[in-house]
Amino acid sequence: MTRSGIWALVICMIAAMLEGLFAGPGVRRRLAELRQPRYSPPFPVWIGIGILYYLICFIVLSRLVDSARSPSRSAALVSVVVLLIGNAAWNLVFFRHRNLERSAAVSVAYAAVALTVATLLVRVDPVSALVFLPYLIYLSYATWWVLALKRLNRKTTHGRYGE
Repeated sequence: MTRSGIWALVICMIAAMLEGLFAGPGVRRRLAELRQPRYSPPFPVWIGIGILYYLICFIVLSRLVDSARSPSRSAALVSVVVLLIGNAAWNLVFFRHRNLERSAAVSVAYAAVALTVATLLVRVDPVSALVFLPYLIYLSYATWWVLALKRLNRKTTHGRYGE
């Protein structure tokens, strides 16, 4: 493995450990206790999405680490790291703090960071931008999912859930 690949792997491993630490125990149980929007994937699919997310981040990071000598490339690298930290923060708010309102707000801010990553990648590394594109497409679904989850699990004045 190249030096850039090792750094990318280390960054992704730290981010994954941080995500697991922030999410805490009972992730599957937390998802099961919430009313799910239509088209919610089963738990094993969520695991697969997470694996693909880290694979995409690994590829993008490994392309950026050694070439981060220009300000634009450095900004792209930093923005991917911020994205990884934002993902861990979302897990903290959603799973550990169990706060749907705040997790929806974090999701919207996270999507803005992802759009920034995509914009920077288009400018500095079009191949990485193409690698990142499937995640960006998935993220539009994920943002909808979190907002729908928030709506479905909001108690009304009558004690029922949803609108």
